Amino acid sequence: MSKQGQRLYEFGPYRLLPAERLLLRDGEPVALTPKAFETLVALVERGGRLVEKDELLNEVWAGTSVEESNVAQNVFTLRRVLGKSEGGGPYIETVPKRGYRFLPLVKVSEDRGEQLPARAPAEPATRDLQAAADSVRASESEARPVTTDAPASAAEEGRAQPEARRGRKAGLIAVSAAALALVALGVVIARLFLVGPPAAPAGPIKLSRLMSGVRIPSAAVSPDGRYVAHVVENAEQTSIWVRQVSTTTDLHIIPPDRKAFYWGLTFSRDGDHLYYNKSVPGEPSSVLYRVPAPGGASRKLVTDINSHVTTSPDGRQIAFVRDLSGESALVIADADGTNERRLAVRHRPSDSFSGTPRGGPSWSPDGRTIATGVISLRGGYHGEVIGVSVADGTERALTPRRWERVAQVAWLSDGSGLLVAAREPSAGAQIWHVSYPEGAARKVTNDLNDYHGVSLTADSHTLITVQYDQPSAITFEPEKPPSASKRSTAGMNEGFYGMSWTTDGRVAYAAQVGGNLDVWLLEADGVTADQLTTDPRHDSTPSVSPDGRSIAFISYRDGDIPHVWRMDMDGSNQRRLTSQTSEGTPVYTPDGRWIVYSVAGSGIWKVPAEGGEPVAIYLGSAHTPSLSPDGSLIACFYWDEKVRAAGKIALLPIEGGPPVKVLDEPLDISSSVVRWTADGRALVYVATHNGVSNLRTLPLDGAPPRDLTEFTSDLIFNFAWSRDHKQLALARGNTAEHVVLVTNFR
Repeated sequence: MSKQGQRLYEFGPYRLLPAERLLLRDGEPVALTPKAFETLVALVERGGRLVEKDELLNEVWAGTSVEESNVAQNVFTLRRVLGKSEGGGPYIETVPKRGYRFLPLVKVSEDRGEQLPARAPAEPATRDLQAAADSVRASESEARPVTTDAPASAAEEGRAQPEARRGRKAGLIAVSAAALALVALGVVIARLFLVGPPAAPAGPIKLSRLMSGVRIPSAAVSPDGRYVAHVVENAEQTSIWVRQVSTTTDLHIIPPDRKAFYWGLTFSRDGDHLYYNKSVPGEPSSVLYRVPAPGGASRKLVTDINSHVTTSPDGRQIAFVRDLSGESALVIADADGTNERRLAVRHRPSDSFSGTPRGGPSWSPDGRTIATGVISLRGGYHGEVIGVSVADGTERALTPRRWERVAQVAWLSDGSGLLVAAREPSAGAQIWHVSYPEGAARKVTNDLNDYHGVSLTADSHTLITVQYDQPSAITFEPEKPPSASKRSTAGMNEGFYGMSWTTDGRVAYAAQVGGNLDVWLLEADGVTADQLTTDPRHDSTPSVSPDGRSIAFISYRDGDIPHVWRMDMDGSNQRRLTSQTSEGTPVYTPDGRWIVYSVAGSGIWKVPAEGGEPVAIYLGSAHTPSLSPDGSLIACFYWDEKVRAAGKIALLPIEGGPPVKVLDEPLDISSSVVRWTADGRALVYVATHNGVSNLRTLPLDGAPPRDLTEFTSDLIFNFAWSRDHKQLALARGNTAEHVVLVTNFR
């Protein structure tokens, strides 16, 4: 990629900073793969000029032998991410059989305001970690070139413009760039003299992967930053390792165990010991242990623990969450597990403290407050961050911000705020910064990954978290015609949050493109896709009407609470149908008159497809409805206090009332999706074993389940039958977890 120093490019709502490898849309970072980013820079730097395919290959993949389809794939991705220009056309024009041209007018200026300040010398507590991170960054190569063949559609290839128009556009860019550069420079200079503290760090945060694995349930950093403890889960066994980051030496402190599951790693304040939780299938509770950080004999401290522990500033006490028989308690004990006392209690299932396996509280630096996440069904299912007084157990909200779920929290060492691992509705979990006492919340990470856990060094300059990759792509069974690509689209989590077939062989699905979750429509060729929703809030779980004229979906565009919406097949006439709390998974009845959906904490409901008053079907704990072919029954995930842990499927009558049948077969369900067979005599669900998912049928007459597919790799996150039940669309992919070092987040 050619470099232009600190040059800044602006077009439409976008700002491109090549030197910082950063694309901003309305000030928010846009996630791109390294090669897609370099392709964009190459096109923007040559704005208005034809860029031959060979020229792009030589620049973006210099010294690497790749196919021409890599260019088409990256351009396809960029078109999807950028969307339409202000004039309604594409940002990138395809010149058939030759190359591509970046169309919009580009403002060029020197990026003086976006330069990062020189890095101060690392504090002693983070010097080893920073050195390790620099070593990792130096040794990591760029991401592998994309080899999936996903060329631009024929329609896109035909958008070539006359050469005369291209020449005029290039001339306008050249004349305008100089004048606009002066204007941009003036804005930058004015910004430099603005007074006031920044709302976010001066530059982008720095992330470095220290280690990777198929599954890393937990990781923690020692107070001095010299050690990182992490759990490794492989081949159905787990173990605990401690890495000395300056030498990348791994110490095996808890050997592999095929029966146990380890989680909840936390270093003691002095760094001499490591706390961890151990769960064994079939046993009723988890147990807290403490082991010397270099390894040695473990000591059993507490039974019935449901969260990470946090230690008091003087290291003499610990606090944790315990859930028992309808109660969720925040408990304080001495560091050796003795002298327990319940500090605060909430009543399940309507309220609970955040716990297993990712959640945990945090003791404030002044020792007066324990911050923790809570999950509540009051006012709709949501997560909050509260502070509990150590003196008397009184609670108060630390921020008005609500999330779908709050996991672990961690106080900054100066008490100026907290880091929070929290999930927004239908989006990945990110790390947030909550200021104290103001309670203002902003994202620290903002990409397409999930982040679990927050562990800080003693000076709070370095964060360790677990980054979770779960990419999925839509595939078909049986495979579509050979002319179509099996890998259909270029977003993230394609189909993970729902998909539905149209009457003419297309697939409506949800995907994250540019960091936002929207509803897309995949054409019958399996390659071309059109974006139907463009609202900045998340849209997901589409369901196509039986007549193929409309799509019901879930949207968060009215705030933090999701509602059922409906739109025409081309994305027009979008309107909200419901106004309850935390609604999800809409699905049309076979006659098209009703849309059935779930409400968190309030069971299964239906609303007239044309709008009207919602009607309750079942007021209990149930979600993710699926309608039988004749429309008489609803299959859904269901639980009560007796079967909550078993994962049951219930059949509800469409007219309303209690389940007519609860299936007794214990199900190993890896995704909350269940579908009916064409004859209505069986259900189909996802079963996962040894990291491989297959579809399994469950006959309703009591016959044993049988596998419907025979995959030998990958996971199935979602699936949908075609209208004639002759073809399946599947959201398939795999998972990987990485221990990530994060700096420059304050």
